Amino acid sequence: MPGSGPWSTCLWCSRRRPGRRRVALRVVFDAAACTGHGRCYSLAPDVFEPDDAGHCLVKVAVVDTPELRAQVETGVANCPEQALRCEPA
Repeated sequence: MPGSGPWSTCLWCSRRRPGRRRVALRVVFDAAACTGHGRCYSLAPDVFEPDDAGHCLVKVAVVDTPELRAQVETGVANCPEQALRCEPA
């Protein structure tokens, strides 16, 4: 049945298929895995910022606008240490 199952709230699907609802995303950060490459805050400055040592700080923990969602996805996708992930809020 369309709109049901595990992919019904998938952010990717909701952008591409009308009738699918968009969900807010929660940013999950693993500070122990972060080594300070800086890609997250370079590519998504509205969501992430550097701390004094150059490691990631999450400025916005839950996002629900398309612009911030795009930045979260970019930051998560470009983290070489996989210290970031997003999940439905």
